[in-house]
Amino acid sequence: MAIRNRTTVYINGINLTAYCLTPLTWGNFLDEQLDEMNLILRHCPIKIFSPLTPVEIHFESELYFGENIVEAETEIKQYMIANDSAEESPNPNCVKRIEKK
Repeated sequence: MAIRNRTTVYINGINLTAYCLTPLTWGNFLDEQLDEMNLILRHCPIKIFSPLTPVEIHFESELYFGENIVEAETEIKQYMIANDSAEESPNPNCVKRIEKK
């Protein structure tokens, strides 16, 4: 038996998973409108994301027994960008982007 977990990041309908630098962090609060998620992208071809750009995070879990999938589950979370800040680190090739809802 094996479990495979996969996360896919779509910003404005574009799959940007390959540019995610660290694991996603998020907070689920009492009111859905207060939920937030932080995302850091590196070497992203899109320079600036405007506020209210839609973000979709797809969480997929699959349970395998041998070569066969026994159980699969997908959860989709939707957010909007509240701000996009880019900071240069000591390495000029590394740019951080932080997305929040």
